[in-house]
Amino acid sequence: MLDSLILSLFVFAACLVALLAYDKISFDFLSRGKDLQLSPQKIVVICGVAVAVCAGLAWLVIRDGGPNLLQYFYIVLFSLGFYFTLILLLPRSRLIILSELLAVCLMVWLILVTGSTFLQNIILAGCLLWVGPLVLKKLKIKTRYVLAFLILFMIIDVYDIYFAQPAASVFSDAHFVLNGLIQSGNWVLGIGDFLVAYIAVNVIQKDISIKAAILAALMIAFFRFFFHVAFPNYAEALPYSLVITPTALVIYGWWVVGKHSQKNSSPNQYLTN
Repeated sequence: MLDSLILSLFVFAACLVALLAYDKISFDFLSRGKDLQLSPQKIVVICGVAVAVCAGLAWLVIRDGGPNLLQYFYIVLFSLGFYFTLILLLPRSRLIILSELLAVCLMVWLILVTGSTFLQNIILAGCLLWVGPLVLKKLKIKTRYVLAFLILFMIIDVYDIYFAQPAASVFSDAHFVLNGLIQSGNWVLGIGDFLVAYIAVNVIQKDISIKAAILAALMIAFFRFFFHVAFPNYAEALPYSLVITPTALVIYGWWVVGKHSQKNSSPNQYLTN
């Protein structure tokens, strides 16, 4: 029970940081021109290429490199993501950028020496904080496509957990450090769950209000904990996407109904005031 609560608190804290990061992170240094505005076709192509590249690299590592190379791949991938987040969040002077690099290297060294779960959770949760601002502020991807992505992710996640046959694996990475799993005791969430949660709260923050985004963060973080209290035998099998996506859709539905209501007290009044 305590491990579940600690993980929920960590999720909530990470979502709050994602809300702060959305306001703080800017990609102005990438271009002096206008913000990118991509068509749905280009978005699909870019996502397809990115998935293909990542899947190809992972396949090559597993086929030719074995567990040691895969461990190095995890360390480099997630450490660079966390370092990129720090560069975007903090002032970009040479001294600060170098200090950030040294701090990330020190954290990785401590993880390798001590196996600290807390430091691993910090790096894994922090390495994707820049994705929401990139998708929503720089690429200007429309909300309907973001919501469609959340729904698609939920469908794939539910199918993978409840219906797909587990694939045979050459070796297990469960005992690797920085293996994409954020843990508190026996309770575990994948890094993909955090990515989807960040995007959900960021899009609500962009379109509705910061109060609505904080409410979404609370619901996303603590629903599974209270579900565990009520149904202790089933909570671990609940896909986290079944919490994230419905939360975003409910809040958006509430907002749309309130927006079009002609009454003086709209359903979403306390979210937007």
